[in-house]
Amino acid sequence: MLNLFHKVLHRFKDEALASGYEMLLEADVSGWLFYLLLTQPGITPQQIHLDTRICNADGRFDIAIGPLHSAWNERPCIQPEAAVEVKVFPRIGFTAQQHRVHYVSVLERDLPKLGVLEPDVGLCAAMLLDGAGYLEGTYHSHNRREFLIRQRDRVAPRAHLFIVRLVNQTWQIGHEAPG
Repeated sequence: MLNLFHKVLHRFKDEALASGYEMLLEADVSGWLFYLLLTQPGITPQQIHLDTRICNADGRFDIAIGPLHSAWNERPCIQPEAAVEVKVFPRIGFTAQQHRVHYVSVLERDLPKLGVLEPDVGLCAAMLLDGAGYLEGTYHSHNRREFLIRQRDRVAPRAHLFIVRLVNQTWQIGHEAPG
């Protein structure tokens, strides 16, 4: 699943971001990823879910890949092979305070959700799109990207971090694998 997600992120970069599409909201990114995942061999439409419940986890996840679990006395949920949380720091249209709210949401909501997923989930990941260069700034006197990695190590040590960022007008994909 990790290799498949790498392929999808590279297509996302080449087909959406490099073409000039402005990602403004998480839904923009999730929609593109949904579309690109649908085109991957071995993935069927029935396996991809957006803003959904995952079995044995609280909250909703931005993207989940896996079969649907449905029992007559339970709410339907996804038995995930992959779970991805998405955050966007758009290049335009958002203030530093709005970016800060998104950043704190990653630290306090997204990473803890990923951290409690069952060990058999093949890929737990947070995907951050940083068109604003926000992650290069500071949070409590620490570099935001480094602080994010340390927080991931504490609360979601199995989670991968993918940071897609704009550097000198070129989109780059960074991958911080679990320690």
